[in-house]
Amino acid sequence: MDKEELRLALTKFAGTVNYYRHWTRAFHYTDGVAFLADNAGAYWLLDHIAAMQKRARRDSQLREFQAWKLTVNGTRGVIACLRDKDDEAFRDELPFTDFPLAEITLYLQDGVLYLPSEG
Repeated sequence: MDKEELRLALTKFAGTVNYYRHWTRAFHYTDGVAFLADNAGAYWLLDHIAAMQKRARRDSQLREFQAWKLTVNGTRGVIACLRDKDDEAFRDELPFTDFPLAEITLYLQDGVLYLPSEG
C-alpha cells in the first residue's frame, strides 16, 4: 500500500468494532490504529506511546487525554505528546524512521488509543 492509499484508507475509519490490548497493557487501541500499525509497519509507534505513559501521566492534564503527533522529515522524525492542539508537553527526536506519512496524530483518551476520525 502506498502512502496515498494509506492516507485515504485511514480517513474511512469512524468508530471501532474491536479493541486490542497493547502488550504492555498501557492502553487498548482501535481497528484504525491496528490498521495503521499493520499497514505502515508502525507497531514501534504504539510501543513508544506505551513506554511514555509513566512520563505523560505525571502531568495531571495528560491523565485523561493525550494527543500524539508524529512528524517525519526525510528519515528523521519527532514524536510530540500534546495536551491539546498547541500545548506540547514533551517531545522525542527520532534519528531514523521509515514511517510512510509526513504526519499522523493519534489520541489517547480513557485508556483507548484512536485515530482522529474514530473520535
